[in-house]
Amino acid sequence: MIGLVIGLVMLAAAIARWARHRWLVITVVGQSMVPTLQDGQRIIAHRPRSRRLAVGEVVVFRLPEPQLREARASGDVAYRVKRIAAVGGDAMPAWLTSAGIGEQTARVPETHFAVIGDAAASEDSRQLGLVSRDQILAWLPHR
Repeated sequence: MIGLVIGLVMLAAAIARWARHRWLVITVVGQSMVPTLQDGQRIIAHRPRSRRLAVGEVVVFRLPEPQLREARASGDVAYRVKRIAAVGGDAMPAWLTSAGIGEQTARVPETHFAVIGDAAASEDSRQLGLVSRDQILAWLPHR
């Protein structure tokens, strides 16, 4: 009987460890993804592994180092939730080139993404810059 209990505890621990490597639970902070996601909403996102991400998908990413330090110092969250607007190899979106990021004919670098929020006044790649693949923490299915 004790062996069965120990086995079940070990199995539960292994399942929890597996789930932490595959899923990320976060709380949405702010209005940038309204109406898709609401402030305070808890979401479960897949960790990316080697999955190829596409335009239109919603991703969770950590801020780049300089912005990460500023966010932590001000008590802001260290991650953002945004929609992919362009992937590596795509033409740089016009709304980015008009903001001075990239050139009119430039392409998004292969390991980067342009991101945008669903809300009109959202922070996006104009303020955050392009997001590298290394910054992506997780993606949300079917959003």
